Amino acid sequence: MMRRTVASTPDIQILVATNEHRDSIRGLCLFVGGPRDHVLLFFQQPFLSEDFVPFVAVRDSVAVGVACALVLEPYVWLMGLRVHPDWRNQKIAQRLVERITQFATMRRQPVKAVVLAANAPAVRVFTNAGFAAQSGFTLMEATIGAVRPSHFWDRTVAREAIAPERAEIASFLSAHYPLAFDHANLFGENFVWRPISSNDELERLIASRRLLISHDGLGAVSGVAVVNNEPDRTVEIGRIWGEPAPFLWHIIETTAPPRLRWYLSGEAEEDQARQFRFQISSTGPSERRYLIFTKGSA
Repeated sequence: MMRRTVASTPDIQILVATNEHRDSIRGLCLFVGGPRDHVLLFFQQPFLSEDFVPFVAVRDSVAVGVACALVLEPYVWLMGLRVHPDWRNQKIAQRLVERITQFATMRRQPVKAVVLAANAPAVRVFTNAGFAAQSGFTLMEATIGAVRPSHFWDRTVAREAIAPERAEIASFLSAHYPLAFDHANLFGENFVWRPISSNDELERLIASRRLLISHDGLGAVSGVAVVNNEPDRTVEIGRIWGEPAPFLWHIIETTAPPRLRWYLSGEAEEDQARQFRFQISSTGPSERRYLIFTKGSA
């Protein structure tokens, strides 16, 4: 990666990334985020598609910044904002954010972004770009041996949802958690949580085997959970509506992952996770608390 040798603002171009930029973007993400940088996982998919559009800041054909637009109706999610340390303080991040905002405006969609609350420079970029901050979520993690679910006798009631239960699941969510459809859009470390915004999305979640349900003693749906499960990987719990214990038991007994990662909204959910011995995940000195920034209206 080249180093900046002049004090003046460099001649940086903001372009829609192509396959020619792939290796350069990989190098940038590896340098900034390391081998576990979640942006790298998107390069395992088609590099450029109707729903995934990376933008790159280039200087002499070398990527010095990148940001990706991920189209998940009704929003355009701005993710993976990266600028090489040697090229920071040159308004490159601001220009990338503005370019994706323009992209979203042309599509007549609001744009959203998830930002680590402790990342003051990123918070400043989005604030200066006119984004509104709202409460986000907290990542909490636990090793599989530390989790202590209660209600041992209920451990078999959670299972994967099946297609005929779609209407019952939707009815449960709308009756008991009326905001569930609105606040389920959360980014994960290894993928993006899609919002449960329609019956079609419920069908896709059920087909992906990521939707779990629990039943009460009468056989009615009493809880819903969205999880991401990859063999030999940390299992991510995106949302739980209802009693968590049956879902934790189901994950432990059917998957036995090395770690569990839970996305939590609000202090009440955090307190609940602590009862099961989850702790706030940290990267270096920064706690994993996130803000959600939004610009535009649906």
